[in-house]
Amino acid sequence: MGAQHSADDPRTASAQGTPPFGEVLTRWREHRAMSKKKLAAAMGFDPSYVSHVEAGRHPASEDFVRKADSVLSADGSLWQTWRADGPSRAAGASTGASNVEGLVVEEDHARLEYDGTTYRPMQRRRLFNGGAEPVTRYLIRISVDRYPGRPDRSNALYRTRPLTWDELALTATCGGEPMNWRPKQDRDSFKEAWLCLDNDRGRFPLYPGQHSTIEYGYQVDDGRWGPWFQRAVRLPTRRLSVELVFPAELDPVVWGTETSTTAEAVPLRTPITRTEGGDRLVFSWATQDPPMGARYRLEWRFRARDGDADQPRPELRTASDRMKAAVIAPPDPDAEPLVLLNPRVINASPETDEQYEGCLSFFDVRGLVPRPLRLEVAHTRLDGQSGIVILNAALARLAGHEIDHLYGRLYTDRMRDGIHPIPVENYRGTGRAWSYR
Repeated sequence: MGAQHSADDPRTASAQGTPPFGEVLTRWREHRAMSKKKLAAAMGFDPSYVSHVEAGRHPASEDFVRKADSVLSADGSLWQTWRADGPSRAAGASTGASNVEGLVVEEDHARLEYDGTTYRPMQRRRLFNGGAEPVTRYLIRISVDRYPGRPDRSNALYRTRPLTWDELALTATCGGEPMNWRPKQDRDSFKEAWLCLDNDRGRFPLYPGQHSTIEYGYQVDDGRWGPWFQRAVRLPTRRLSVELVFPAELDPVVWGTETSTTAEAVPLRTPITRTEGGDRLVFSWATQDPPMGARYRLEWRFRARDGDADQPRPELRTASDRMKAAVIAPPDPDAEPLVLLNPRVINASPETDEQYEGCLSFFDVRGLVPRPLRLEVAHTRLDGQSGIVILNAALARLAGHEIDHLYGRLYTDRMRDGIHPIPVENYRGTGRAWSYR
């Protein structure tokens, strides 16, 4: 004879037919006297995910079912019900129809390309609106950390070289239509933006029951991008995939970890695939039905650069050769030139003076220009690290003049109103150094 169960045992009810998985889950949860919140915490899921599954608005993933069966000590009953409910799950996955509520990510694909100096991420998400209202915007996050595990070092870097929207060059499309976007948060190393389902030519909201694909991309130089790329599951997602594309000459090696809301990082459950494509290597990884709150982090190392952390990067030396406007010759002919890559003035003294300046942009005149007597300049050194230099008097004036050029300004833009350049033949200071008290 088989085992006998009490009348209120979930197995007794399910033996009378095959009710939907969500209904059986509710019976088991109530039988164990657990709230949705307590069950979700024990499983490492968001409580809203449990609510969606129990109400039949979202199909349960295999990972969810196995964890629920274990936490509720259901002896495989939940697993068997879920497998018996397979046809309806498959139909829901293919149509994205009435068994979901709210916005669902049917396909989340991310691709990160690196050319040796710049990282270019691209995200493509196929969305389904299972809610009752049109979707008119979509929130994205951009976060960087140059030195993982060293927040002091990363914070110092981004204070001196914060990410800017102009540098990111964010672009986005929806169904091939360019999208407007607007910032939501703007921090030194973290950005949030609303991608709007509209542009200058019209609106294209995602209505209930409709599908659409959003793509967006941006760029970050490798001086501010660390060796990691993370994908976080914030919406119900059916499939998530990642590709990393690196130059083969860098000899990259890639690994990955998975983190949930209740567990520390563990190795990815499936291997990362490596394929060769000419002078590039492509590393691919994917997962089905990732749980809400999960984070998948891919990390890498370029073996060809091992041991070169303190050596000048070849591409930076090349850049310094090209960026003559950032190479400053001090008044002392015996002093070494001052090389400032990507310089940015972060502080200037309120004390100023006026001196005549010349410029190759208009070599036949000289202009009387007021400038600060002291500058603090954030820049990148030849070894690729960030630094701050303090310049006074003549060096401050020279640096200010050259940095202005990098941002499209001429010394005439700084001259006082009513003061105009004079012909060089009327200028009597040629060959004399600037004088300072």
